[in-house]
Amino acid sequence: MELVDTPDLGSGAARCEGSSPFTRTIKALIFLRAFFITFTLMKNRPRLQIPLKRSDYIIESLCLLALAGIWFLAFYKYHILPEEIPTHYNGSGKADAFGSKEYLITLPIVATVLYLFLSIFQKFPHMYNYMVKITEANAYRQYQLATRMMRILKLCCVLIFAGIIYLSVESTLNKTYELNGWFIPVIIILPLVPLIYYFNASSKHEK
Repeated sequence: MELVDTPDLGSGAARCEGSSPFTRTIKALIFLRAFFITFTLMKNRPRLQIPLKRSDYIIESLCLLALAGIWFLAFYKYHILPEEIPTHYNGSGKADAFGSKEYLITLPIVATVLYLFLSIFQKFPHMYNYMVKITEANAYRQYQLATRMMRILKLCCVLIFAGIIYLSVESTLNKTYELNGWFIPVIIILPLVPLIYYFNASSKHEK
């Protein structure tokens, strides 16, 4: 008697159903509808040039200083570091992966790319998502708050990278291979600062 393997029709049907042309078409239509609605809202929003205030210039200056400090620290400490340094830390701040010290140079590069991206993105406040409907009456104030939030967020991100580089270098030179215990909560909380600022300022303006 010859035994013949038979396919699992049930599991095969489930796989076919999950990736059927009809399902993919529905998902594509939903995505296009959401994209069209978002694009229409953005298209109808006022496009304004938001002049920088003194506080904005201060934030931008701090960002540039922090970014320059990151590059200086990375190159200044590079030659005195051992060939192998921590490249990843776990949730408690202890190093759990090691690699070439060239990894240190990638951190300023990532920080610079992020800085440039946020700097460009903050020039298009009409493309942001807002808690309120943007009109001719409230557009200037909402754009001003949103672009300032982006500047503060940019500063927070650059400071986080500066902290990572500095503490990584110090932990490597001291052979402790762990970040300070307070730094992990700072990484989590610091990016929330600009969001709290925006939500608070925006809600006060709308009252």
